[in-house]
Amino acid sequence: MNTVRVILLNISQISESQRTIMSFLDEPDIDKADRFIKDEDRLLSLGGSYLIKKYAGGRKTIGAYGKPHSDEIFFNISHSADLVGIALSESGEVGLDLEKDEDYTEDVMKYCLSDEELGHLSECGFLQMFVSKESLVKAEGTGIPNDIKNVPALPLEGKVSFKGKNYYRHIIIKNDYRISVTREGGDFETIMEEWYDIR
Repeated sequence: MNTVRVILLNISQISESQRTIMSFLDEPDIDKADRFIKDEDRLLSLGGSYLIKKYAGGRKTIGAYGKPHSDEIFFNISHSADLVGIALSESGEVGLDLEKDEDYTEDVMKYCLSDEELGHLSECGFLQMFVSKESLVKAEGTGIPNDIKNVPALPLEGKVSFKGKNYYRHIIIKNDYRISVTREGGDFETIMEEWYDIR
């Protein structure tokens, strides 16, 4: 079975290893991070750039919708609160979304979910459905559209068809985060890693 590797860095790891990370990165990535006003956003940007350079060979090209591509591997990046992650696939486009638990208003849920999906809210949870939508459109390469209701959230696990292609999705619950990984093509196993030794 195919695998998707998901590597996570938390903000404290990035902060403790800032000098090492910055010596590893190229100037444009450091400049990009320095444009953020909040230190947390700056650190997550540095962490994301570090993961891309270390595991995906750096950004090679940017797609029409801003998705970075590598000549070496399929990858996607996501961050939320104090966590940043990268998903890596050797065969098939991949999408990753991670979000920290928080309360959402009924208006937000109604804006994001179809009537059918709202009917499954009690068993699936809003955040799991939201990250499943986001990881799907990120695998497809476009990002969340204005008509987010039309992006299928269900099933959270397994095969889903979208815009004439087949994708497979898996949900991971890690502490107070909901993580969705989507890959184009066949099913896959997720290998989750937390990176503690930045060098």
